[in-house]
Amino acid sequence: MKERSLEVWGEFKLPEPVRALKRTRLGMQRSSFPSAKCKRVWNLESSIELDYAHFLEWSSDVLQYVPQPMVVDILQAGRRRTYVPDFLHLAKDQRRVVTEIKPSGWDESPQLLDKYRVCHSELQRLGYDFQVVTDTDIRGDELHRNLRHLYPCFKGITGGEILSVITGLSMLNYGRGSVRQLMGLAEAPSYKACAAYAYQNWSDIFSTPFTTNSVLELEG
Repeated sequence: MKERSLEVWGEFKLPEPVRALKRTRLGMQRSSFPSAKCKRVWNLESSIELDYAHFLEWSSDVLQYVPQPMVVDILQAGRRRTYVPDFLHLAKDQRRVVTEIKPSGWDESPQLLDKYRVCHSELQRLGYDFQVVTDTDIRGDELHRNLRHLYPCFKGITGGEILSVITGLSMLNYGRGSVRQLMGLAEAPSYKACAAYAYQNWSDIFSTPFTTNSVLELEG
């Protein structure tokens, strides 16, 4: 396997993507994703990858991540092939997880099933976990929509703005209230501040779309 100094992940530095995305295949959506966690802008080649990048950015179990991270040499059906996975992330428990993003129904292809069986075996031998994640896995609840909505507010927020939400919640009964209630206080936090607070602290982020009626509460 050819890779870009993955040992430095112990110091939380990232390898460079091995493939530069200059254009996408027909029907694919190329996106640029500004990662606050990685302090980089990542180029992605599909809307499914963009939603998964939002998940990696948000998840507290993910320390760092990189798209198109390595070239894997595999032997499939007697032929030498190379494979570039979609993502590699470093988990909090120090596992290195390789992820391939595929549309639902990929497992109906015998060729793909064989390819990823070989990839799983090779990557496991080298000390990596391997998984295939589909659009159904990523978009099965409201999380992906909420992350797309909330993250732009979160990535540019200041500590003072977050504090204004915490102060507002402490003034409400039981330390909880709707965004609308918070914005109606005398010293009201902004909608952006409420959205940024919700990005990390909203208990309903998986189940309902974020609106001014969404209820926030103090941690603990």
